[in-house]
Amino acid sequence: IVTTRGEGFGEDIALAITPPAPQPGGLPPGVTAAVKPIAKGTNEIEISFAANAQAPLGQYSVVLIGTGKKGNDTIVQPIPALSLNLKAPFALKPDFGGATVAKGQALKVKVVADRNPAYAGEIALTFQNLPKGVTASAATIPAGQNEVEVTLTAAADAAAGAVQNVVVQGAGKNGNAALTAASGNAALTVQ
Repeated sequence: IVTTRGEGFGEDIALAITPPAPQPGGLPPGVTAAVKPIAKGTNEIEISFAANAQAPLGQYSVVLIGTGKKGNDTIVQPIPALSLNLKAPFALKPDFGGATVAKGQALKVKVVADRNPAYAGEIALTFQNLPKGVTASAATIPAGQNEVEVTLTAAADAAAGAVQNVVVQGAGKNGNAALTAASGNAALTVQ
């Protein structure tokens, strides 16, 4: 938060979220803000917002009120609304939808992570609902990267046909908190 001080207005500026939690219009449930005053003689302060695992995803507006003294007068000034966009730590997208792998052959595919800028950790991948006889190589999207190549291998006796519901499951950690996400369904055909 940056302020432009008027002449003679040099004291601390107290900041508060309005309305205070847990009233509607304040911070969403599961979100906290480290609000500190803008100190005397300074013009800015950083506010850190943190969300726990139960915080509902979505876009929110947060209004702050600045309160300060000029002589004996108390001045109250609302700050334009801040936008908070609470997103999942990552979303996964396999790029092999509709691909075909021949029995006894391998197919290299990519899995892409759309990361929340707040999460840069590694993402361990597992595949669910692969056709019978098809396996996926162990894969992890490294910390700070957004994609990995995975090898899908069809055994010589793999079941022929199409599967429409292959899902890539991702798991990561943020401190002690487990983070998970699953891709949408992808199709894979064995010939």
